[in-house]
Amino acid sequence: NLDSYSGVIPLKENLINDLAVNTFVLKKFKRGTIVFPKSGQSVNTNNIGVLSEDSYVVNHLATIYSSDKILLKYILEFLREFKISNLKDVTSDYPSINLSSINNFTIPLPPLDIQKKIVAEIEALEKKEEKAKEEIEKLKNAISVMIETASGTKTKLQGITTKIGSGATPLGGEGVYKNEGITFIR
Repeated sequence: NLDSYSGVIPLKENLINDLAVNTFVLKKFKRGTIVFPKSGQSVNTNNIGVLSEDSYVVNHLATIYSSDKILLKYILEFLREFKISNLKDVTSDYPSINLSSINNFTIPLPPLDIQKKIVAEIEALEKKEEKAKEEIEKLKNAISVMIETASGTKTKLQGITTKIGSGATPLGGEGVYKNEGITFIR
């Protein structure tokens, strides 16, 4: 669960007790740590987030942390643009990102004053984005009110539409799908 700034929102039903922490020798990661999937199909989602509080992290997630908040924000934004799926091991059928690939990954690192400028601009854009999202939410609520208060004659959809149905799934697995032609929604 990510908030609008890619902050990881912990689900309270996913809390862990001291027995599990000690039995499995779990490591606590600091608030602000960057997390992203490093194994399984979720690698292809390019999801990336930041811990909004100190948390334990499952082993299929990679973590990156620096006490330098500007550098950490710069790394986060760079990885967002780069797309973490580009780090995956292409020699494997199972999508995965090796920690050694992350450790050896190089990024362009501008001087600190440029990093600060980039981060400040990103944060200004995020504030504008949040305001826009708030406005969109207000408009969606207005639409909901209009729909909820709409009145009229109850009419069956069948009588006012051209077609109601469902699709079909082709047999043959992945081999029946192509990279060109008409889109197939699945």
